[in-house]
Amino acid sequence: MANANCIILALSLVALLSLHHVEARPSPSAAPTAPDHLTSSRGAVPPALKAVCYKTEFPNVCISKISPLIGLTQKTNPTLILHLGLKALARETHKAINQTKTLFNDPNTKPEIADCLMVCLESYDDVLQNNDKAIPFIPGKDVGQLEAPLDATITMINDCNDAFTELTTEESPLKKINQNLLAIAKNNVGIWNALTA
Repeated sequence: MANANCIILALSLVALLSLHHVEARPSPSAAPTAPDHLTSSRGAVPPALKAVCYKTEFPNVCISKISPLIGLTQKTNPTLILHLGLKALARETHKAINQTKTLFNDPNTKPEIADCLMVCLESYDDVLQNNDKAIPFIPGKDVGQLEAPLDATITMINDCNDAFTELTTEESPLKKINQNLLAIAKNNVGIWNALTA
């Protein structure tokens, strides 16, 4: 009988705790709704961003990398979106540089991989420099002046990939990083094309 009372008491406690847990959670309708201009991770994507990103080669990457950079009160337009695309590329390139330096400084990294990583560090630095060259030409929509640095960023990221093809038979530890950078760089060209169309 004592065992039966213990079991009943234990089941009652479990039921009571479950009920308390359910009551403590806010109902989905009580959650605040996000305003339209917030990013995709926090709410709706601004229509202008969606319209421009859907004209790029990698629309999901475009939205996911640019939307976090849009301020809560910023109005989106194609020129701002291109600025933010360049900012997204710079941000991701800085991450790539840090990850590449970590790999380069790892004592387990083979010498031929280290040689490739040095090429990549130089390429990433060139990406940042070309990004900086592109920014002043955005407001004037100077096609000739802006197109060259945008295209050059793609070439420079590919230079990093080519180093692994030419200098080693090992697979690049930067493959995914470079895929991400290439997607953003190609999207920036697509955004520019949408802006000048």
